[in-house]
Parts: sequence; structure tokens; C-alpha cells
Amino acid sequence: MHNRKYVRLLILRIPPLDSVLRLFLTGIFPDTELIIQNLLTAGQIMSTSEKQLPSPVMTGADNGSRNWENLVDALGAIIWEADPETTQFTFVSQKAEELLGYPCEQWLTEPDFWVKHLHPEDRKWAVEFCREATAALEPHDFEYRFIAADGRTVWLRDIVTVIAEGGKPVRLWGVMIDVTRQKELKAELAFQKTLLESLMETSPEGILVVSPDRKWLTYNRRFIEMWNIPEEVVRSRSSEAALKAVQNLLEDPREFQAKIEYLYAHPHETSRDEIRLRDGRIFDRYSAPVRDNAGRHYGRAWFYRDITHQKRIEEKLRFAQFSVDQAPETILWVDRQGRILYANEAAGKALGYSREALQQLRVSDIDPNFPAEKWDEHWQICKREGTRRLETMHRRKDGSLIPVEVSINHLEFQGEEYH
Repeated sequence: MHNRKYVRLLILRIPPLDSVLRLFLTGIFPDTELIIQNLLTAGQIMSTSEKQLPSPVMTGADNGSRNWENLVDALGAIIWEADPETTQFTFVSQKAEELLGYPCEQWLTEPDFWVKHLHPEDRKWAVEFCREATAALEPHDFEYRFIAADGRTVWLRDIVTVIAEGGKPVRLWGVMIDVTRQKELKAELAFQKTLLESLMETSPEGILVVSPDRKWLTYNRRFIEMWNIPEEVVRSRSSEAALKAVQNLLEDPREFQAKIEYLYAHPHETSRDEIRLRDGRIFDRYSAPVRDNAGRHYGRAWFYRDITHQKRIEEKLRFAQFSVDQAPETILWVDRQGRILYANEAAGKALGYSREALQQLRVSDIDPNFPAEKWDEHWQICKREGTRRLETMHRRKDGSLIPVEVSINHLEFQGEEYH
């Protein structure tokens, strides 16, 4: 009963409330202006209805009242009126009970209802903010936490209009909107942003993300350090300025630029290549388009990894491999089961096999003194002694035997044993 009574009272005062509704209705309901105009008309009709207008006009007023109540429910928001001095509510819409769980009667009869149910961390500042804005006769829009009847914390956005008479506030009208979900989404986005920034800054790779019009969207410190890009270029966020700044670092700036132009001309392609710098460094460069799940294109990501140390190790390993391959002595790598895992060029020539064919055999296939049944005994002796030297015979592919002196070293690598 209280709510229907106060809904009608609010309709009589609808012109000031119009300014509150316009703040948040526009963009939510496409027919906002039409709805408000209808409500204004209804309010004017009801105001004049007390002057004994004919019954057809009264019918229109009743329709306007019902439209207003339907709109209040459709908004999913709490419409309220309160005393500016005590902050006690004099009207609250039915949505209050649905959203927060407290009966409307409690809102209207409990002194300091709003203050008591504010979140403890928001109570002091929210009350002070509202009082200061009210004293200044200023409309205010703020967000705070409210404790619901079931103990939930609900984020509310409160849009308040101060109604004044004679330069003093006489009532407050407002709209409370549940923005808990928006707050949760905002917090989740903030977390994802922090996580992404953390991953970028701890990455060993230099990362740059560029928009389709070649403006920098984001980057990490490692990227700036790798390319030694001047601060003024970083501030400009210009790809063109950055390219000019790194030209003198490159062994082949034309090839570097050509690859970039090609990828911008083919926005859906990925690419990986190596870039050599004049100071001897080598960068691995990987690039991929930035797209969402719907395939919309947002730009291009570039990842640079300094692989100079890795490349130098690879070069040393290749040299070591070349030295072993070309050694004049026969070299074989053998596993625990006696399988030949590696044979150099000299081994293939000495035994008449190709290297590939030799690596398909076992020691027992080329050495009659080490048949399969004696292999385990031989292995254990070598393992115990570490190094062993002996004379034996090797059988060539054509069946002929040649005398050889064998030096054996027992090695362990990554949990595996080898001779």
C-alpha cells in the first residue's frame, strides 16, 4: 500500500525526476524520450485531476500511473525519495526488496536505514559526500557498497537530484542501480591486464604490438633494451620513427624493411626469421596477426629473442661434429644394448658400409669377439674400469676380418650410458 501511494505522489512531481531518469535511461531504452514525455503528460494530468476534470482525463491519468509503475519495474533499478536532513526514505520502489532483500516497509520506517546498511568501509565517506553535495544543492552520482539482507555485498550506483525551495534542500530523489556485475567485470579486466603486463615484462623476448595503422599499442622494456630505442621515439609510438632509429644497427636494413612491408600487406600471415646485427648479435623474429575469436583484425604482434649465445653454441657444436665426422680414426657411439648409434666417415670406409647402414647394426655384427651373449659382461667391465683398451677383430661388409686396437670410454649422459 505504501508503494502505490508514493508512486502516485512521485507522478505529481515528475518534472524534477525527469532530470534524474535522463541521466541513465538514454542508451538503455531506445524510446526513452517518448516514455518520459508520456510520464510528464501523465503527471500534468494527475496534477490537474484534483481540480475535478472530466472522467476521461482521469482515465488517461490512471494509464500514465500504470505506465510509470511498469517503467520503474522494467528498469531493474530502485527509485527512491528521502528527507535530506535525516536521510530517511519517504518512498522506495518495489525493486528495493527484490534487489536487496529488505521489505519496503523497513526502508520507510527504520531510522538511518541507508547509513546502517552501507558497507563499513564506505559508510563514512559516502555519508559525508552525500551531505556535502546536498548542502551545495548539487546533483550527485556515486558508487558504494551496500550490505543486502542475506549478507551479500552489492555495489550500487546512486544518481541523486536535490530538490530545493528557497535555497534550501527539501527532498532528495534518486535512482539506485545494481552495478555489482560491472564491478566484477572491471576487476576481472584489471586482473587480466595486470597478468598480461606481468607476463610481458618478465618475458625474455622483446614484444611489440602494433595497430593496423602502425601505431604502437603496447610493448615491454625488453623490446626497448634490445633495440636501444631512444625515449623520444618511444613516446611517439611511431613505427616509422622506430624503424629509422634501428636502421644503422642492421646488417641488411633493406631485407628487414621488406619483410615488414610484406607482412603489413598480408595481415593474416605469420612469419619467423633471423635478423643479424652489425655488432654480432642475432635475433629470432616471430610475427603473428592479433585477432579475436570472430576473426576481427586488431594489428600485429612482433616477438624478438636474442639467440646470439645459442647460435654460438650451435656453431661450436657443428664444428665439433665436423671434427668427429672427419677424424681419420674410426669412431663409434654404442648404447647399453650394443646398438651402434653413431659412426663417423672413417668407420664407414674402414668397414665398407655407408654411415647410415652401419648405424643399423650392433657391435656383435662387426666384432666376432663380442657376441650378444657376452655383451653384458663386457659392458660391466667397461663401466667398472671407466676406460679400457684392447685388441680385437672387425668384420667388414664383404666378410673379411681386419685387426684393430680399440679404446673404450664409458660415459653417462642425461641418465643414459654409452661407450
